[in-house]
Amino acid sequence: MYSVYLLDDEPWALKGLRNSFAWEKLGFNIAAQSSNPLEIHKLAKETPPNLIITDIRMPGMTGLELIKSLRELEVSCDFIIVSGFADFSYAQQAMEYNVLNYILKPIDIEKTIPLLQKVYADIDRKQKLKHYSSQISQSTNQHCNQQTNENFNAMIEYINGHFSSDEMSLHYMADKFNLNSTYICDLFKKTLSITFNEYVTELRLKKACSMLANTNLAVYEIAEQVGYKPYYFNTLFKKKYNTTPLKYRKEHTH
Repeated sequence: MYSVYLLDDEPWALKGLRNSFAWEKLGFNIAAQSSNPLEIHKLAKETPPNLIITDIRMPGMTGLELIKSLRELEVSCDFIIVSGFADFSYAQQAMEYNVLNYILKPIDIEKTIPLLQKVYADIDRKQKLKHYSSQISQSTNQHCNQQTNENFNAMIEYINGHFSSDEMSLHYMADKFNLNSTYICDLFKKTLSITFNEYVTELRLKKACSMLANTNLAVYEIAEQVGYKPYYFNTLFKKKYNTTPLKYRKEHTH
């Protein structure tokens, strides 16, 4: 169960957000809720939640100011914005702060439930990776195993920075980091609960979603920039999100 803070200066909106979802079934515990952004800011500094869902326009501190401040304080937390304003400049700022999503009011519950499920999966994966990294840092008994683990951590960092490269493949990474490809597969399944290819695909499609919503690049250009041939990209995107890239852009461009 992961913790979530809910923030909206309108009490009716806060109540609606709280009552619209079966939070525990989605894997979240509402650890705090407030109409006061300063209160949530203080709580998040003292006890960071896994997720904060916040409005933007609020007296005392806007949602974007809250996010910016907590980012600067290096508070480890994810954010979702829920706003009644379809303002492109807000969406741009949200992307700069690595906000997971920008949802317009009134909330479409049917569309938001899959989003929250994906957010839960992302948080769960990050927590597993964090736990794995912690275990790695404590492994000092056997030099050989320690070196292998360090290489795997370095490989994860490399993938995160180069996932769109045409060279990105299991065999390429095995050669580059001196690890057996079968062993890499086992590590991915054990530590992240996904395969190497699923990890790379998720990074690529997440980047593609951001580019579809925030750039005017053609779909084929986005496909190439994230490392796919246009036809394969369209097929993969539809399989993942149950919609086409063009429909996704139409629904997420503010």
